[in-house]
Amino acid sequence: MQGFRPFFRSASLHYALRVVAAYFAIAALWLGLLDHLVAWSQVSPALRAEILRWQGWAFVLFSAACLFLALWWSRGRVEHRLEQLRASELRFRSLFERLPAIAVQGYAANHEVIFWNAASERLYGYRAEEARGRLLEELIVPVEWREAVRQQITDWLEKGQAIPPGELLLMRKDGSRVPVYSSHVLIENVRGEQEMYCLDVDLSALKQAEAKVRLSEAVFNDSAEGILVTDADNRIVSANDAFCRISGYSPEEVVGQTPNIFSSGRHDYGFYASMWRNLLEKGRWHGEILNRKKNGDVYPAWLAISAVEDEEGSISHFVAILSDFSERRAFEERLEFVANHDALTGLPNRVLLRDRAERALMLAARDGFSLAMVVLDLDHFKIVNDSLGHASGDRLLLAVVDRLQSCLAEADTFCRQGGDEFILLIPADAGREQLGSKLQHMLASLAQPFDIEGHSLIITASMGVAQFPDDAHSVDELLLKAETAMYHAKQAGRNAYRFFSEQMNADAHERLALQSRLSQAVERGELLLHYQPQIDLRTRRIIGAEALVRWRDRELGLVSPAKFIPVAEESGLIIPIGEWVLREACRQVQLWREQGLPELLIAVNMSALQFKRSDPVETVRQILEETGLPGHCLELELTESILIDDANLILETLRRLKALGVQLAIDDFGTGYSSLAYLKRFPIDKLKIDQSFVRDIVDDADEAAIVHTIIQLGRNLKMRTLAEGVETESQLAFLRVEGCREAQGYLFSKPLPPDDFLALFRQGRALAGGSIQSVPSAVPVQ
Repeated sequence: MQGFRPFFRSASLHYALRVVAAYFAIAALWLGLLDHLVAWSQVSPALRAEILRWQGWAFVLFSAACLFLALWWSRGRVEHRLEQLRASELRFRSLFERLPAIAVQGYAANHEVIFWNAASERLYGYRAEEARGRLLEELIVPVEWREAVRQQITDWLEKGQAIPPGELLLMRKDGSRVPVYSSHVLIENVRGEQEMYCLDVDLSALKQAEAKVRLSEAVFNDSAEGILVTDADNRIVSANDAFCRISGYSPEEVVGQTPNIFSSGRHDYGFYASMWRNLLEKGRWHGEILNRKKNGDVYPAWLAISAVEDEEGSISHFVAILSDFSERRAFEERLEFVANHDALTGLPNRVLLRDRAERALMLAARDGFSLAMVVLDLDHFKIVNDSLGHASGDRLLLAVVDRLQSCLAEADTFCRQGGDEFILLIPADAGREQLGSKLQHMLASLAQPFDIEGHSLIITASMGVAQFPDDAHSVDELLLKAETAMYHAKQAGRNAYRFFSEQMNADAHERLALQSRLSQAVERGELLLHYQPQIDLRTRRIIGAEALVRWRDRELGLVSPAKFIPVAEESGLIIPIGEWVLREACRQVQLWREQGLPELLIAVNMSALQFKRSDPVETVRQILEETGLPGHCLELELTESILIDDANLILETLRRLKALGVQLAIDDFGTGYSSLAYLKRFPIDKLKIDQSFVRDIVDDADEAAIVHTIIQLGRNLKMRTLAEGVETESQLAFLRVEGCREAQGYLFSKPLPPDDFLALFRQGRALAGGSIQSVPSAVPVQ
């Protein structure tokens, strides 16, 4: 019965019922009318019977004819109707299938696809053959929404709750999402079955356009640059927050006005004429401009203006983008200052010095006057940094700069070269005497104590002077020769100035040549060691020796250590030379041990550079292993400057050296930065009293007091003391009375070559008879 139900509700049933009713009506009318005609007529009974007999056949023929006509007419009408239906279906199917921008899909009540137009293929990526027969939710509904979609369709089919149109984010074949505006309609087909059709419009382009609009609005509203929009008549129609913030005007104050309200009056007619000519001819203009704020302040800005055309190609608007240059200009000026000035003192740096020096030389050459370049280097400034810290050092530098500037004229240029070195450019037309007087005044000013954080500090300086045109004609030459003169001022005892001379230049060349030859001395085997005995003052026996390096150049002969050691220190050659000295000394002492000599303590000096640029522990360990010398036979002599350079690192290094068995001594104690703090912390075994204190201990009470203090200090800290440079018996007597345990000096022996030292030692280790003046085979030492 369910199958026949559509039939009973169809138009065909209605039509069939009408045909049957018409047939019965005609039959009744035929029979009734014929019976009355026969009864009314005056015919014989036989004829009447004949008529009644043919009556049925006549009715059959008549009814067949009527039925034929009815069917023929009905068929034509039905065919006409079917043609109309087919045309209508074709029309609407073509319409839905060919709609280019509307994706139409048809779904049966069980959610299967029954229609899928070309727009749906383009939108979702499925061909019609792929889509038909598959379920709606499996094709285009994202997984997370499928259950909700099924429920909505069920509610529509069973409860009549229609799915409202709206935006949806559906799924393509490749898994990507596509935004659509979807409308839905529910219809009943000819079989009475419900079908749902969806009409989807792709919103991707719209969403992109909306995003661009939002982006444009965000750029306009949130841009750090000011944006101003005017119409074709140059009337302001819009201004963003940044522009209002820069100009000081509110949007209400500028809308409807022209940009003339921002004019500073600093640009002439030609400036604006050029701007408009570019705008009208090229459609754009950009450049720097001076504008005026609402409060009257004039500020530099970078302005870019573009013309906007409408669809007809006519200018409809102008868009101006403005950047305030005030902070940038100040930043650029600051950068320029930083690039050309010293960060601490604010003085011109090397870059600005060169520029000013070159200009000063050009003016001096043009006008025929002289110019002096002075290189000023503070003496022993590093001690302040190392002892009080860099903050105190910076404060001292600032105080030095203030004091020196008070000694300079307005025409003088004062620059900081870096660190504790400064350069001055001084017009020197008055002559060398007046320039010297000025430099002496600067030295005297510096000699007054500086009060830095409660410390009274005295700082001196060494200065070198080179003059144009007498000494040099270029900035580089002046600087080189002024530095050469400054170096000679330091050699002369510091706290002095020196004018450059050609002899200095010759000395510099000699020094450079000496450095070049010294760099090859180790490879050529030109270095040798002499050994100065160290004496136990109680027994006057040799207990050790200090290894002292000598250089015998194949061309220069024997070169004084006082001459080549400073060159080695400054050039860094002291590192390979120091390593050679350590290895050779250890090798020699171990050789003596193998020859039957009792244990001797060999003392070797170590430079501060060896601690800074190499690993002294590893070097000592390797040399001890190579030579076989026990560590307790080696004593390393350190300068006080090593101990204060980086206290924590040096302390760890000294502990590692002590772990090798090595003994440690402080050389020239008292001449540097002496501090009980580092003496207490560091594992020092011996203090060596500098010969400058020993020389006058008999006649100078102050020197005697210093030596006495050092000896007592060593005793209290359980350190041995050794006096250097002992030359007289009276000095020896003083040291023995004070309790000094060890000494070395010419009273006992000069430094000796290895064979002479061995001969001295074998003569008898006791020096009971007095001093040893010489050994026959000894080579005098300068």
